[in-house]
Amino acid sequence: MPGSTARADAEIPSPSAAFKKPGAGNSVSCLSPRWHNIGLLSAAWCFAVCALFINVSSTAVAARSFGHDGLATLPIGLYQLVSTGSLAAIARLSSAWGRRRVYILVLGLAMAGAALAAVAAELESIELLTVAASLQGPAFAAATSFRFVAVEFAGADNREAALSIT
Repeated sequence: MPGSTARADAEIPSPSAAFKKPGAGNSVSCLSPRWHNIGLLSAAWCFAVCALFINVSSTAVAARSFGHDGLATLPIGLYQLVSTGSLAAIARLSSAWGRRRVYILVLGLAMAGAALAAVAAELESIELLTVAASLQGPAFAAATSFRFVAVEFAGADNREAALSIT
């Protein structure tokens, strides 16, 4: 039976075979513009998650320092509510206007929210902090679509790799 074991081992592909494109000379260039864009989307997703964690902690600390212990989670709760509520609108607007315009729009909203949060901190206003957090919500919602954009960049032969890094 030693011959059947050798035949079974020969049929198991090596782990590196998962990264080879069929019919493309057995190599995938990670330096191509396509993979450069996927890398940028992955980095943007990482920054979005970091911003979420920073928003969660800093708004709660700020609200408590303003003397509103009972409302400490209100700004971030509205951030998440607006983020979730804007998912469908962002998808529709992306189809109608294009993703670039929508991403620029939500980036502008997030920047306005950050500026308003700075004013809220200076004035120690829980109301302004809540509005500021709400303005930043759609940016996180837009960032959740980055992995689907990465799949489109990757094409059918590299979908799994693109999904795994975004």
